[in-house]
Amino acid sequence: MKLDRKKDTLAEVQKLWADEKTEDALELLSKMEVDRLLHPRVLVLKYLCLATSKVTDSELEDLENILKQALELDENYLPSLIELAYFRMNVLDKPNEAISLFERATEIAKYNITEVTLGHAQCIAELESSKSAIDFISKQKKELINLEKLQKFVEEVDTFSSA
Repeated sequence: MKLDRKKDTLAEVQKLWADEKTEDALELLSKMEVDRLLHPRVLVLKYLCLATSKVTDSELEDLENILKQALELDENYLPSLIELAYFRMNVLDKPNEAISLFERATEIAKYNITEVTLGHAQCIAELESSKSAIDFISKQKKELINLEKLQKFVEEVDTFSSA
């Protein structure tokens, strides 16, 4: 019962945030905290809602602490790691602190995508054929990273460094 309510409320919060109704989303998130329905996802949503509103310099530490609290609940929760890394890099201008978070997130993501791909391939091998599973893995190796997005970044950096 409590889990269903948590899932429904999280879905509602995500919809409110997507609809840019951050005040309503924050109100629901506060209720979840009071009801002790905490999960790193709740805290990341809270951070996103607050970060998209007007934040004063004195509130930056509070934003960072929300993400740290999410990592205290689950040190391997990727959205928390990624948001904290970007926060430290872009908001606090501390890429030296962000890089270790990005490295940790990369390792967790690589592990997760490997496990997902392997499980998927095993299903294909069982349902279709070994060759289909091998073909799937070959295709995944080419498509797992958004190469267009990475290429755009390389071009921007190249343009910036040659200017």
